[in-house]
Amino acid sequence: MSIKKRVTTFLNHHHHTLAQRWILQSHIRTTLSHYRIDTQQFIEEFASPIVQSFADILSGRQSIEDLSIRQKLIHFLFDKMVSIQDIFLLCIALRYTLFQLLEKEKILTSTHKESIKILSKIFDTNLSLLLESFEILSLQQSYQRESNQHSYQIQELQTILDMQKSLIFKVSHHQLSFANQTFYKAVNIKDIEQFHKRYPKVWGFIEKVSHLNRLFQAKEYAQWLQQLLIKHQGRCEATLFDHRQNHTILVQMEIQPLKEQEKESYIITLTDITQRKKELHTLTQIAYSDTLTGAPNRRVFQEKFQAALKSYQHDQKPFFLLIIDIHQLHEINTYLGREVGDAILKSFAELMMKNLSNKYFFARIDGERFALITYQSKLEEAQKSAQEVIKEIHTIFYTHTEHARANIAIIRPLEGDDLQSMMSRADTLIKQMKECRTHDISLFLDDSNLIEEEKLFSEIREKFLNECQHALTHETSLDVMNFYKEVPIQSDGKVIKVIGDTVWIQIRKVALHALNFNPELYIRRDKKPHIKAKVTDVNSDKLMVRIEEIVPLKESPLDRKNIHVRLNPSIETLLHYQNIQIPALLETISIDAASLKTDYIFNLQLSDTTTIHTIFRWDGKEVPLKLSGTVHKIIETNGSFKVVISLLHFKAIEETIAPFIAYRQIEIIRELQNALL
Repeated sequence: MSIKKRVTTFLNHHHHTLAQRWILQSHIRTTLSHYRIDTQQFIEEFASPIVQSFADILSGRQSIEDLSIRQKLIHFLFDKMVSIQDIFLLCIALRYTLFQLLEKEKILTSTHKESIKILSKIFDTNLSLLLESFEILSLQQSYQRESNQHSYQIQELQTILDMQKSLIFKVSHHQLSFANQTFYKAVNIKDIEQFHKRYPKVWGFIEKVSHLNRLFQAKEYAQWLQQLLIKHQGRCEATLFDHRQNHTILVQMEIQPLKEQEKESYIITLTDITQRKKELHTLTQIAYSDTLTGAPNRRVFQEKFQAALKSYQHDQKPFFLLIIDIHQLHEINTYLGREVGDAILKSFAELMMKNLSNKYFFARIDGERFALITYQSKLEEAQKSAQEVIKEIHTIFYTHTEHARANIAIIRPLEGDDLQSMMSRADTLIKQMKECRTHDISLFLDDSNLIEEEKLFSEIREKFLNECQHALTHETSLDVMNFYKEVPIQSDGKVIKVIGDTVWIQIRKVALHALNFNPELYIRRDKKPHIKAKVTDVNSDKLMVRIEEIVPLKESPLDRKNIHVRLNPSIETLLHYQNIQIPALLETISIDAASLKTDYIFNLQLSDTTTIHTIFRWDGKEVPLKLSGTVHKIIETNGSFKVVISLLHFKAIEETIAPFIAYRQIEIIRELQNALL
């Protein structure tokens, strides 16, 4: 989570606590008491909402220029006749309290220079606006109260106005009646007379405004002014050419009507917010960009995806989602250093952002994954885009001979789809491509076969549920199997109840106990595919289980020709291939297959010939073994790899492995029986 988000979350959750710490400081309580201000009332009405408003500014829900609580506070302090010095000290105390608390909570430290700078800028801006508004309020009151006094007082007012950084001027009956020196210098005018000659219309020096600009550009100034006051409380942004800086600036305009004795008279302030807007843009870029690559992040991707999906659902505008998975990033980081992996990600993102047209949207959505939304109508076009992406990534070399590679899933939207369902199909396709493990090849697959397969599987699920209903009606049983440490446990499953996609089945007690270690059941059907289901509830008294998430299987443990056993503990092993040896753990074994777990596989591929070197120990025996075979499967899970090896038949299989499996099988069965007793 970014520093900005953490600070925002902290302020949202602890705004009242922070407000109390701020106001209950002894010197602040003394100051408030001096002006007869109730401390608790001030906390509830002003302090707590002010802290909350800072959270809203950081999250972008509110602009710093439009804080209603600041205006409310200004008028309150003004009515209490609080001095501007005490107002300044009150604001500084808030700043000190916030930074002190953020440091104490270890959210912000001296190393977070950019975040401290941004927060300080918000404080400084808010303080400046508060003091400026307070000063303007004072000036307005002074002007109305002292308008009939001597001319030296008017000169004093002019001097004070001239000291302000903001452009301040008065309009009476649609004409400029006075202005401070800051205003004159900005518009490059000496005095009111010269202004009237250059700008017959008082608003002519402003190029455009953010609200009601059509009226403004049509020079319907009177109508524009009245609607601005009614609809936007006299506030808007405006652009004008500042002759002091010799470029166009963005200003925050605030228009304050004067009271009855001066009808059609207004005080206007123009505050330069050009730099603030740039900083806000920078903050927005940080919030919406991936910190490593500079590419749009997952947050932006989700927004763009939802927009594309909405257009597809409402207006039938087609698009494709391409999920790009970089090969072997974990291994590259481990063996060559994270800086090499980071360089691959950055180079790829730079190439994509440089070469993509507006027909695409590109983002980094996870560690080694990127997303590409293509606004194309045909699958062939999306496949061509995938080929172009692969060409780009193949130009990135991280050694003299090795270039980066990737797998790409091409997903089309279907009726009823959402981000989760489309990402699920992408995950399945990427898993399939990873399991192919062919040398030096980047692959891409679209979800056409997956969609057809899901339709077929949906029909098979429906048939299976009908078979369950038939078994319930005719009191026949299902051939149910579950596994305890890879040893099969068969039950004649009696169907008790079928509701929708949920089935209740009665099984053997020993099978029920085995579910504590592996909550999956397999049901053998007369005709393939067989079924796998997840056990979601168990009734031990009635030996009954509830199964859901019913999945037809292309291949399953039910297809095994030989008994497998799980080793406990796993056996340390060395896996040899191509003059490389990899430390691994042997987890399961049969006379025709072995399953190993390893953190790294280098360039191990399907069908590679390998040798397993290990030592089997059981029943007082210790037998060194060397087994040969070919790689049948490689499955990546949670940063490690499961490697399944099809074993070649050697004398060691008969002399050592077969007796060991028989011994281990009996051991597992006894273990299960003892647990039942």
